[in-house]
Amino acid sequence: MRLRNKVALITGGAVGIGAEIAKRFAGGRAQVVIGDVNVVEARTTSESIRRSGGSARSVPLDVTKEESWKEALDGIRTAEGRLDVLVNNAGITTDFHHRDAAGGLRTHHGGQCPGVFLGIKHALPS
Repeated sequence: MRLRNKVALITGGAVGIGAEIAKRFAGGRAQVVIGDVNVVEARTTSESIRRSGGSARSVPLDVTKEESWKEALDGIRTAEGRLDVLVNNAGITTDFHHRDAAGGLRTHHGGQCPGVFLGIKHALPS
């Protein structure tokens, strides 16, 4: 991977697929920032990456809230100087097979879509 010295924000990076992405990026020598609403697990994952020799820290981030994006990205630009890579991984996990189509779509679009849109909107250089 061509990640050496890149600053990467991984949303939903506290656990699961996001945590594995964060570990792989750190293994490629990226400076990883884990953004997640699960601040305890995000901190634990970033500490684990650092113990393994990688560069990582965590920031609180609710991808559905525009102000949360602004705060997280302002903090990254202040601390790291820039953002090179955004991995819009955060998502809502729910028991979709127990919902009707309309309810499932409302949940999905109400949580997933704003996070991706807001991430792109605020992470792209202006």
